[in-house]
Amino acid sequence: MKPIPKITATVSATGDELEITDQDFIRQLLSLGFRPGRNNKPEDLKRILPNIPPECREAFMAGFNAK
Repeated sequence: MKPIPKITATVSATGDELEITDQDFIRQLLSLGFRPGRNNKPEDLKRILPNIPPECREAFMAGFNAK
């Protein structure tokens, strides 16, 4: 697996929103099956999970389940 390049993100003043404007990173997310907006429904997981490398699935699922 190739390393993920560093990206720039902005956290809102309240700390409850994260804005990522790195276009290459956004394109990579879209290529994995993510769509604009929330991606936390069972049908989203069904679309995205096959694109997550097996060695990263445990960490991905922990993030998906907000652990």
